[in-house]
Amino acid sequence: MRRRTALLASALLALAGTGLFTAPAHAVGGTVACTGSSSTTYSPGLTNTAQSVTATTTNAYSSCLVVLGGGITGAVGNTTQFTSVRSCTDLLNPRSSTGTVQWDNATQSTWAGTTTFVQQGSVLVSETIATVTSGPFNGQTLDRTVAYANISALTACSSPGGLTSLPGGVLTLAVLPV
Repeated sequence: MRRRTALLASALLALAGTGLFTAPAHAVGGTVACTGSSSTTYSPGLTNTAQSVTATTTNAYSSCLVVLGGGITGAVGNTTQFTSVRSCTDLLNPRSSTGTVQWDNATQSTWAGTTTFVQQGSVLVSETIATVTSGPFNGQTLDRTVAYANISALTACSSPGGLTSLPGGVLTLAVLPV
């Protein structure tokens, strides 16, 4: 799924600005491919001991290509915050997640799905596969991937203060027809 999403996002972004894609203002559904950045802070830091932790994530979108977006031409950056009992021992376990994407036409899509983290060498990758549950693109698949370079999450968890941030992540967001 990740490879298919990455290829589709790359193809759509390559065609951006060619004029090949136009949609009437009343169109619904469609496909979205966005790139940007994401960072997350944890307070207190994640350690190997379970504790109540507040995670704050900030997303910024630098470019989007939307096909048949019903007036949507891009995503707007946002900040989300949630508190849960977490530890580094469960960091790489899949978990249920929910969220929203703010669109540039003052609408939002709400989604629910599963987020997984994978440590690949010095890169920590977070991927969320979800279904849009309300708003534009309702019922479609959302794939949100963030790659954080030069992060050894499990090593940071053992340091004084624990894992306190995931800075400078490269964000890819795709909304695809089912």
